[in-house]
Amino acid sequence: MFYFIYGDMQKAVAKAKTMVDALVTKQPDAGRFRLDSEHWSDAEFQEFLGGQGLFSARYIVELRRVFERDDISDVVMGMLKELEASPNVFIWVEPKVSAADLKKIEKHAAKVQECKEAATKTKPEYNLFSLADALGGRDKKRLWTGYIDALENAAVEEIHGVLFWQVKSMLLATRAKNAEDAGMKSFPFNKAQRFAKNFSYDELVKLSSDMLAVSHEARRGHHTFSIALERLLLTV
Repeated sequence: MFYFIYGDMQKAVAKAKTMVDALVTKQPDAGRFRLDSEHWSDAEFQEFLGGQGLFSARYIVELRRVFERDDISDVVMGMLKELEASPNVFIWVEPKVSAADLKKIEKHAAKVQECKEAATKTKPEYNLFSLADALGGRDKKRLWTGYIDALENAAVEEIHGVLFWQVKSMLLATRAKNAEDAGMKSFPFNKAQRFAKNFSYDELVKLSSDMLAVSHEARRGHHTFSIALERLLLTV
């Protein structure tokens, strides 16, 4: 199933976060992910549509700014029936949508909500993917300060999801011949390829394993998720 929220992005993102937090509370083992126009993978989108996590019963996936790129919007708009039928939950946020697309979405979405634009300027949307860039650039200072800032703007599960996505992207980029082979778009693939040069392959494999371990151990109550993730990031 999917929910569609559009309009004022700060309000829409806040509404999406509230919905995700409520879903996570009901299903603490659910995997949590996000795809947007800059960080997109057709392969991951297809996986999220029908797959389920090895350690979780369901995925909770946020889609943002899909309409900023025609190639992505064509894929998503062509899969509305699949989104509706998916066993996973998608929360789709857009700043604007055409009347024609909105009409199509309304036929399949579990709920459509418009967030009216604020009368005054508000704080800009926090860019969590800048933290992923700091990880990819292996900039320890920016990674740590960015992580502390991120904790004030996002849930630790979301932060972990974005960082783990970056590690997986770098691993894919080291093994794939090109973006198509990796199931990624050219821009994020080329970016991941550049970042991967900052690590050895063995380091990326270990980091991926450690990221998974941090998440699983936190779910089992063996440590505090935010503290354990911070300790891991300090070793990068």
